[in-house]
Amino acid sequence: MARFNTIEKDMNLKFERVFSLIPKEKQSQVLEALNIYNDAIKKSEVECCD
Repeated sequence: MARFNTIEKDMNLKFERVFSLIPKEKQSQVLEALNIYNDAIKKSEVECCD
């Protein structure tokens, strides 16, 4: 479990660093795009394996 927590923490730090480089006025647009992308992935997983 400790290894998982370390990996998760490192991933979160990387995301925060990258996200902070995006202009503030574009950050909500990026989050919206990520949500759309995640929804599409979920749909493709359901379609692929039914």
